[in-house]
Parts: sequence; C-alpha cells; structure tokens
Amino acid sequence: SWYQLNLALYYELENYSAAAQLLKKMIVLYADKKQYWEQLASTHQQLKQYKKAVSIKHLAYKKGFINKEKKILDLVNMFLYVNSPYKAATLLKQTIKSKKVKSSSKNWETLAHAWTMAKEFDQAIAALETASKLNDKGSLYQQLGQIHVEQEQWSKAIVALNKALAKGGLKNIGSTYLMLGMSYYENKNIKRAKNAFLKAGQY
Repeated sequence: SWYQLNLALYYELENYSAAAQLLKKMIVLYADKKQYWEQLASTHQQLKQYKKAVSIKHLAYKKGFINKEKKILDLVNMFLYVNSPYKAATLLKQTIKSKKVKSSSKNWETLAHAWTMAKEFDQAIAALETASKLNDKGSLYQQLGQIHVEQEQWSKAIVALNKALAKGGLKNIGSTYLMLGMSYYENKNIKRAKNAFLKAGQY
C-alpha cells in the first residue's frame, strides 16, 4: 500500500520516469499483479519509450495477463509501430490459430501487411488470399493480383484480378483491367489482353 501511495504521488506530479523505476521494483516484489505490468507499459508510453512499452506488454502476454482480443491486437499494432513486423505477424498468426483473435478479413489483412513488412512474401500472399475470401469487396483480390504482377506470377495474377472484378466494389477499375491486360499479354493470351486493355481505356 505504501508503494501504491508513492506511485500515485509520482503520477500526480507527472514524474513518469520515477514512476517507471518504482513499478519495476513493484513487479519484482509482486510479479503476479497484472495491473503493475499494465501501468509500467503505459508509463513507458507516456515517456515515448515505445520499444520498452512493447517489451513489457509482450512479457505480460507470455505470463497470460493479456488474453482479450482487443489487447492482443493493440500489442500486434505496437510491434508494427516499433518496426518489429515479424514479431507482430507470428503473434497474430498464433492467436488466430488458437482462436484468441477472430479469423476475420480485417485481421488476415493485418497479418498480410505484417508479413509484407517482414518481407515474408509467400506468407503475405497466403494471408491475403484468406482475407480476400472473407471480404465482400474485390479490393483485397486486387491487392493480391498486384503482388502477383510484381512477382511476375502471371497466371496467379489473372485469377486474382478476375476475382477482384467479379466481386466488384473497386475504386480503380481501370488500373485493374490494365494489370489484367499485362498479365494476359505476358501469358501469351493476346486476344484477352486486347479485350482487357480496351476495357481499361474506358476508364
């Protein structure tokens, strides 16, 4: 209780550096007190020490203190913010698999983004394919098609871009037809390439 009073006074004085040092002592003495881990992470955030904050949160997750979906996703986003995409991706993949986090289009899209940042392109493509299947609009298939085009995987690009156009709801229909035309051309299907380019010209 004396430590808690001391901590409250540090917060009142906005002396976050001293509060962080005190919380470290409190965690050593009372390692199973969930709120001290949360307070230490948020104190480091106040000090703009984001790498320290995410390390504390990750330790709290490993101790089982972070198990709600929103807080797990906050941790994933913090990893992305401090430029640790591989850790973000592995955490999100594990928690989707264990059903701690929903298998939603949005979460799979975040996973694809994390794998892309980590330059794990095969994993990014697999995650984006799952996200696309769960999404009502074609924009994710469009992104998937673009990745295939960039990697010169023309047959896969054709499949993804056609699915994007079939689902609809695209903002850049013209550019989608343009990529489709390029993919057909590189795949030696000149007739379909020409049709796709003519449709692109309408936009």
